[in-house]
Amino acid sequence: MPAVLTSGLLDKPTAQLAIAQPLRSTGSLGDLSGPIRPPSKPSLPLSPRADVGMSTSDRTNLPVQTSFWGLLGNPNQPTSPLLLLSKLIGLSILVLGSVLKLPSVLPVVSSGSTRGIPIVPTLLETFGFTVGIAFNLRHGNSITTWGECICLLVCNLAVLAVFVGRNWTRLAIATALYLASVRFLINPQLCSDATLQWLLGLTVPAFMGGTVLQIVANYRNKHIGAISPATLSMGLACGLGRLLTTFVELDDPVIRGSALLGAGLGFVMWMQMAMYREGTRKFLEHGAKEVKPE
Repeated sequence: MPAVLTSGLLDKPTAQLAIAQPLRSTGSLGDLSGPIRPPSKPSLPLSPRADVGMSTSDRTNLPVQTSFWGLLGNPNQPTSPLLLLSKLIGLSILVLGSVLKLPSVLPVVSSGSTRGIPIVPTLLETFGFTVGIAFNLRHGNSITTWGECICLLVCNLAVLAVFVGRNWTRLAIATALYLASVRFLINPQLCSDATLQWLLGLTVPAFMGGTVLQIVANYRNKHIGAISPATLSMGLACGLGRLLTTFVELDDPVIRGSALLGAGLGFVMWMQMAMYREGTRKFLEHGAKEVKPE
């Protein structure tokens, strides 16, 4: 029964007139041939990463967010203030992180000795940097989320070259093996995406294991060795900034977990630098006298 008869607000002549005059159609008859669809439900506010996997045309029709993240902007939109902040922080880390290890590497190269530099953590970091760079290159991730790894990798390779020494045969063999591994990781025909993802998972214990070994060594020795305090301070700042850029721009859980653990362990290393300041000073004053020429 029509609503105009059940409302009780219209008199009988008016109700009859409403029934006698049919409603005018606003479309063609072809519009009535399709199935009847229920009205669409109102869209709920999206989470910050709810549009991951959508096409560009679908993202333009997303409802306006009303959450805290929505006030900052959709991280996947080019005009997002949150994404802009992440890009700026990423560029800053790219610059600062590129010179992160220089205060520690330059004395090693100039003196020709790796005394005070942990070799096992350096090897683990080199593995992690190599796999991480290959993964980001193959997946097209923004360089602002990983660019500093290139310079850090070069610094590690320089330390390892000094460790190998002037034995050119061993150095040539190590270089050839490393270049072969890089070619394997970069080429999708040699290393599948599943294999690369598995290797990326191994970088988490590789990075964390090297840092944990260094933390344990610092605790036993009551000093941080030849590691520069500037390196640790910049490392902590870059780790905290990388934590933001990773969670804003990337969705990979392995990379996010690595950034979270890295920032936490970087804070522990920084606290050790402050606690063992006197022991580190004594090591640097008296340790150089014990260095033997190689």
